[in-house]
Order: sequence, then structure tokens, then C-alpha cells
Amino acid sequence: MKSNLIISENIRCIIVDDEDLVRERFRIGFPLAENGFEIVGEAEDGEEALELCKQLNPDIVITDIVMPRMDGLQLTEHLKTLMPRVKVIILSNYQEFDFARKAVQLGAIGYLLKITSGHRELLDLLERARKEIELDRELLLEKIQERHRFQQSKPLLRKQFIMNVMDQMYATPESIRKEFSMLELHPLSYGFTIAYLEIDKFPELKQTFHSRDISLFKYVLMQMIEEVSSTHYNGNLFPWTEENSLCLWLHWDSAYQMEQAESQVLSLFQKINEFIKLYLPFTVTSGFSNAKRLSLDHSQLPTRLKEAVNEAISATTQRFYNNLGMVYTYSHFTPYHALGEVQKQALNNSLQSINPFVDDSSLRRSLYEEVVSKIQEQHVQPAQLISWLEELTNHWTANDPLGATALIDSLELVEVLQDVEAYLLRLMQWKRTIQVLSSKDNHYRIEIQDALDYINTHFHKPISVTDVCQHHQISPNYFSHLFKAQTGSNFSDYVTHYRMQAAKKLLKETTLQVQEISERVGIPDYKYFTRLFRRSTGQTPSAFREQSKIPT
Repeated sequence: MKSNLIISENIRCIIVDDEDLVRERFRIGFPLAENGFEIVGEAEDGEEALELCKQLNPDIVITDIVMPRMDGLQLTEHLKTLMPRVKVIILSNYQEFDFARKAVQLGAIGYLLKITSGHRELLDLLERARKEIELDRELLLEKIQERHRFQQSKPLLRKQFIMNVMDQMYATPESIRKEFSMLELHPLSYGFTIAYLEIDKFPELKQTFHSRDISLFKYVLMQMIEEVSSTHYNGNLFPWTEENSLCLWLHWDSAYQMEQAESQVLSLFQKINEFIKLYLPFTVTSGFSNAKRLSLDHSQLPTRLKEAVNEAISATTQRFYNNLGMVYTYSHFTPYHALGEVQKQALNNSLQSINPFVDDSSLRRSLYEEVVSKIQEQHVQPAQLISWLEELTNHWTANDPLGATALIDSLELVEVLQDVEAYLLRLMQWKRTIQVLSSKDNHYRIEIQDALDYINTHFHKPISVTDVCQHHQISPNYFSHLFKAQTGSNFSDYVTHYRMQAAKKLLKETTLQVQEISERVGIPDYKYFTRLFRRSTGQTPSAFREQSKIPT
């Protein structure tokens, strides 16, 4: 019997081809989003694709065979070795059939003819890949469950003990040593280092996996860290926040170990990161403190421990201006600058000067040059920067509470400077949409009005840009540009919104089961429909129906 351990979000795909038109066909011409597949990156050759895979951790790579630098066969071999969980689909021409067959022997799940294959053939392969991905995840979770011996109380008690020590709640060093023994912590010695670890992109992880799966992943992470660190070092691991961060307390038994502490910790966490990449669907950023020397009676422990914890957390924040999944030292920490009112006003003025009606590529470039680069130069304190973004959003969206909620909710996804750029782009797109909606007279070009009519009559079936474009014999790229300019929304977003509105009406006015409603609005995958509905309304379909009942 198939277990129901995994509840996954969109399957993440990368497209690899040295022809722009081929990549554009996947991006615009196929109904991927409607079927639960998301293109998260594009590359022109195998080398670029391999780097993207390391950064984005996709589920599927769709790649051409013949490309410069690294071809599709070499890419398939590398992925089989480095990221065996990634599924590969090969794009080929007729004359490349032998290469495609070889790629399958190397581990690709299948191949697709570039010219003649339509979206049905592609979706069949993608669905096959989805089943393999879900099976891989289930097998991983089964292995995790076999090792699941986690005792939740002890780590939480250890964390509380650390907090109490820092708050100087123990009268004597002897009382602290007794707690060490009771909680099975390594005895205090010559000195120590604190390492702070934070799971990257945790809000996105929660959208992708069920909470039970995340608990198991965190269990595996803790077991992995303890096993690797205990091989050569004495240490204790405990959760720091309820969700996504841990602390590792490493003890040094001699002056020599203290002198070598930084190089030893770097080596340790490089090994830990290697295991994380192999076995877990996320990365972890780590920061560690300077080594702290203790006096013989350990009376300085509260002060030294508090210093070390703060240093380790500060070291981890360096990921904001650098990269996720790395190890950072407090010895190389550069202090941040405060974001004062003058700097805020300057950034506000820069944003106001940017024209939101240019294409997204130009808009992104303007945002970087006028705003993001200045933030980077000033090395603004990350938490203050997030607060400014929240203030800015609330001010701009004062008359659009629904828009404000959606934007503010997405602020939790901002972890690095690139996320700030993406958030500002979304904010400018919202501004553009509002201005278009407030100025339009609701008269559309005939192609767009026909498209809206088509959605109205066909939303209960699969709909793609290609279907609409064939009706008017215009290119998908031109139609997409025209649709957004006329309606202020992407085609796929508009279709999804329309379906959600239809679903809400059925939930309010009928007693149909949610499964039947999802089919009636053109989303036969019940789980995917539920996730879309929750993302759109903030509620599950059942909760929405319950809240919509008229009191008697």
C-alpha cells in the first residue's frame, strides 16, 4: 500500500539548450505550471546547467544533447554522480537517436524529439519523472523512519539550560556542572567554540513538504551532525529555535586545540555540508564564534557563552551579502551599518524614480543599479532592511489590503540580497498592475477579449498559451506580452485566479466534495488544487467553506 508521507509543491525543472527559441517554447508554449511543474532556471550549456543545479537543487533537468563546452551526455553523467536524485530528460533530433539512447543508459529517464513532440509527450515524460521523484522521497523517508529514535525532550531541556546559563540563573559553577551531568552534556574543559546552523529557505521548504517530513529531515540533520562531529571532537548539539536552527557546542581540551579551532571547525562543517548535499533536500548555512578560553573554576562561563552564541549568530548573518549553504567565521565578520531615516528616504526616492512600465529585464536592471547596489555598498543591517521593506510595502499598498497581505507574507522568503531584488521587482510589478487597472477602460483588443472568453468557457479543461495562440495565429511570446500589458497579469496567473474564483463560488453554493470541485475547475490533481487554493486564499477549501456558511 502506498504511503502518504510526501506532500510536495511544484516539481522544479531546469531547461538546458543553446537555442533561445527552444527554451522559450518550454517557458511559454507548454502548460507546465497548470500541471504542477515549475521552470526555476535556464542554461545554454552543460557547465552552466551544472552550476545552476548546485544552486537551485531542481527535481528535473531537461537538456539538449549537442551543446558547447559540456554536452548533454556529459551533464547526465555528472548529475548521476553528484546529484543522483535529479531526473534527466533528453532533447534530441532524429539524427541524434543513438546519443539519446546512450543518455538513457547513463541514467536519463527518456528522450523527447525537439521538432515533432507536443506537450502531451512532454507531460507523459514529466509525469513519469514525478512518480520516480515521489518514490525516491518515500524511500528516503522510509530510511529516515527506520532510524527515528529521536527524544524530543532532552534537546529542548539542553537548550533551556544554555539560556539559563547565559542569564546567570545558576548560583555556582558547581550547580552548572551538575546540570551538565544530568543532561549528559560533555564536561567543561579548557575552552569551547559555539557554531550556529540555520536551514536555508525554510519557508519554501514548509510549502514543499509536509510538517511530518520536515521533522524527520531535521532529525536526520541532527543525527548527521552528531555522527560527523563526534568522530574527532567532543561536542553537544541542541535546537536553538523551534523550526530551523541549531547550536553545536564544541569543547577544546588543550591550548593546542584552541589554537587550531578555526581550521578544525571549517574542516568539520565542510564534511557536514557534503553529507547534507547528498541526503537532504536543502542547504544549511553555518557560523561559528571565536574560541573562548575558560578559567579553571569555570566562573566565566555565562559571559563567555553569551559572547560565543552572539558571535556565532552574527557570523551566520554574513550569508545575506554572500551565499547560502556556506560556513562563516566571526573572525571575518564585517559590522553592518544602520539604516537611518536619511538612507531610507534616499532609497524611497530611488524607487519612486524607476519607471515600472518597462520590461521586467530592464526593470530588474534599474532596481539593481538604483537600489540594490546602494544597499550592498552601504552594507545595511539585514534586519533593518527587512523592516524598511515592510514599511515601504505598507505605505504603497495602504489602499490594497489584499495586495499588502500577499506581499508582506512573501517577506519571510527574503534571506539574501538577491531575494531583496526579487521582492522589489514583485513590488514594482504590483505597482504597475495597480496603475494599469486604475487607468484602463475595460476595453481590450480583440485577441485579448477572445482569450478571456476562451478562459471563461474552457477553464474546466487544460489551457495553455499555445491553445489560445493557435486560434489567432500569433506567437506565444507576443501574445504573453500583449496579455500582460492589457490585463496587468500573466496568462497562467489569470487562469489560476479565475479557477480559484470559480472554486470559491462552488464551495459556497454547492455541497460538492472538494475533489469534485477541483476537477470541475480544471485541476484534477486534488492535492495540487488544495495547495493553490491555500496559496490564493490563505485557507484550505474545507476551512473556506466552513467560514462561508451563513449563521442560522
